[in-house]
Amino acid sequence: MSAGLGPLAEWVEGTVTNQDSASVRLKVTRVVYIRGGSAIWTGEEVEIPAYAITGFQSRQFSKARTWALAGATLGMVALSILTTSLDLFGTQPPDRCTGPTCLPGEQ
Repeated sequence: MSAGLGPLAEWVEGTVTNQDSASVRLKVTRVVYIRGGSAIWTGEEVEIPAYAITGFQSRQFSKARTWALAGATLGMVALSILTTSLDLFGTQPPDRCTGPTCLPGEQ
């Protein structure tokens, strides 16, 4: 594994592009080393043999949490619109008296 990821790689983060019984192919985004350092990668593909993998953890979005976040965000936007006076087009001036029936101070 050190040929592709460097010596003393402890764990690898990335997206699985191919998997079979002999190996896993990843687009690597980060490698953390045993001595504490880490390296950010930009999606280079590396093939890791199955015998070198001691654990695997996948992450996926929770649909319920995603919908809850979207609902809360929409609610906050609606609440801010309803409680804030948004004068997007400016205020209309009061009707002015025009014509021959107006008194001199009413314009």
